[in-house]
Amino acid sequence: MARSEFNYDRSNVVTKVKSIIGRNFSGIDDVIKDLINVAVELMGNTVQSVYDESVYTHTITSGEVSAKTDEYNLPNRIKVILDAYYIDVSGSEEVYYPIDIRSPIEFNESSKYTPSVKYGRPSFNYASDTIKFGHSYHQSGASRADYTGIPQLGYRVGNTFHVYPRPGSSEQDNKIRLMLGLFPQELQADGDKNSITQNYPMALITYVCALFWSMHMNDLQRGAQALATAQLLLASFAKQDEVNKLVNITMKIP
Repeated sequence: MARSEFNYDRSNVVTKVKSIIGRNFSGIDDVIKDLINVAVELMGNTVQSVYDESVYTHTITSGEVSAKTDEYNLPNRIKVILDAYYIDVSGSEEVYYPIDIRSPIEFNESSKYTPSVKYGRPSFNYASDTIKFGHSYHQSGASRADYTGIPQLGYRVGNTFHVYPRPGSSEQDNKIRLMLGLFPQELQADGDKNSITQNYPMALITYVCALFWSMHMNDLQRGAQALATAQLLLASFAKQDEVNKLVNITMKIP
């Protein structure tokens, strides 16, 4: 949930921090700018709902089909894959097929499942306007390695996204689209913004104040006071954002 009434950039954060701490000396802006990125990294690493949203789209090429490619390079700074789809663009309208995201361990164990038994989260099949309650993962050992088709399973290792089945010639020129949550971008210029400056600016400001007092001024009492306020602000905003992301879902029941 964007809080556009703030919409702060780095310069706004620096100004607010200086106003709150009541200090102004030579080089203070550089100190605060360094502490801003320390706070950004802390918040991005420790709070689940804090991430920059991004959409990644990859078009399946003939070269990848010939090379039997089942993995795709992803952007840097990925924190979480929020959702994944295979998109058939061959018709007059795009048709979306959900890809069930799993851990590598679950993915590797899928061949042990009993035939015809369904597993996985429910997904909506836009081609038939029906809800599909999971996929059947069992394939015979002889054909499994070369099995091709619409990707139904996916997992991430580092900055690569693996799918199964791997796309074949029928899937060429169609797309794989991922909704990504990225670790918040560092703020390198005064006009830079990220999800934290736009959604949690006051929490960021008080976190930077806490770091300033404790790390730069060695005033642990003031640092602890500012940190307690920052944690309350962030916890309240982050909890509400998690609820919003969970309930902002619509589903068509056939």
